[in-house]
Order: sequence, then C-alpha cells, then structure tokens
Amino acid sequence: MSRIVARLCLLTLPLVAAACAERVKPPVAPPFMALPPMPGPKPTPPASSAPNLVLPPKLADGSYATPNRSLSGAGTVWHFRVALNVAALGCDDAAHSVANAYNSLIRTRSARFDESYKALTTQYGSLNTLDVAMTRLYNYFAQPPAQPGFCAAARQVLAEVPAVPDAEFPVFAAKAMQRLEQPFLDFYGAYEKYLADLARWANAFGKVQVTTGYVRVEELTPPPEPVAPAAPTAPVQAPEIRP
Repeated sequence: MSRIVARLCLLTLPLVAAACAERVKPPVAPPFMALPPMPGPKPTPPASSAPNLVLPPKLADGSYATPNRSLSGAGTVWHFRVALNVAALGCDDAAHSVANAYNSLIRTRSARFDESYKALTTQYGSLNTLDVAMTRLYNYFAQPPAQPGFCAAARQVLAEVPAVPDAEFPVFAAKAMQRLEQPFLDFYGAYEKYLADLARWANAFGKVQVTTGYVRVEELTPPPEPVAPAAPTAPVQAPEIRP
C-alpha cells in the first residue's frame, strides 16, 4: 500500500509543479516607446528686442508702412534732417564727430531746410499736427534694435554731404533716406522671421518634458498679448523746430 501511495505522489508531483509554474509567470518587459523628437533651442528675438513687438503693417507691395513712405520733396528733405538730428544725439562719439558734422550740415543747408519746413507746415495744415508727426518720426529713428546699422549709415551720409552741390541736394537726400531707413526695415524683416520660426517651433514641438521612462507633452502656454514698441529708455526729445 505504501508503495502505491509513493508512486502516486511521484506521478502527481510534476503536475503540481506545472500548475504552480502556470500561475507564477515571469515579468513581461513593457512595450518599447519611441521618444518624440526633443525641441531645439527656442527662437529668440533679434537684436535683444522684446518678444511681443507689433511691427508696422505691411502694404500691398510687401513693404512696411513706415513714416517715411510717400513723402513729398519737402517731406523727404525734412525727414532727412530729422534722421541726422537723431544720429547726432544718439550716435555721437567722444570726438563729437557726428554732432559736428550735423551742425555743419545745418549751417550750410539752412536755406533748404527752411524752405522744406515751410512747405511741410502748409502740407500738414497746422503746427500741432506737424509736431505730433515729428515726435513719432523722432521715436521711429531712435528704435534701439536698429541703431548700429543706422548710426553707421548716418556717419557715411554725413561724410558725403559736404561735396553735394546745392542743386543736387534734394536728390541726394532722397537716396540717402533709403540708406538711413534700411536698418529699420532689416530689423523688421528679421523680427518677422523670428515670429515665423517661433510659430514653427511651437507647432512642431510644444513643451516636451521627460521623466523616468515616460514622456509627457504639455500644451504651450499662450504667448503674451502683443504690445506696441516701448519708447526708448532715454527717448530723444525733438529740439525746437524753427522755420
């Protein structure tokens, strides 16, 4: 009898072991999860400018609506004077070379500037309207991000102007205005590219946060509301404009 029991135990032992083996399964490795591409560096505004500037509107031809568009002959000459006045105040060096060159320009071309001012006053209809427009123009030329290029252009123009015959001065002023304004247009173009790059960065990546073994993608926080460009830290005050 004992032999029969022993044989039964021997026969059932593998079955019990197999049953236990089925109940205790080895741990299964988690499925492989590919990480999303990590975001590249977040685009930054050009020339250390603010991240929420409002650019001038674009016109149908793709150009920016700046204060220097569609000027009359008198307006071009006077805007030329304003641009170089801002340069004399903001681009000067220890030797006062820019200020001295500007003062020389005012002395030698005073008749031209007086004529332009009188015509521009008539065009605007009142001194108050003209003063408001000129304050806006002074602040336009004083925008900090464009100052390096603007100051370089102003120095070149001031170096060339003494050799310009008086009869050719209006034509010279019109061509020089394009050079003086170009740094601001270049900045606007660079800022527009920054906005496009930022939008692509946000759409492609968002905020990716990696923790141990897991990836969590968070939605971007809304960007700050756009604000108009702030006035320069030390705004250029328009000097008294005399006819």
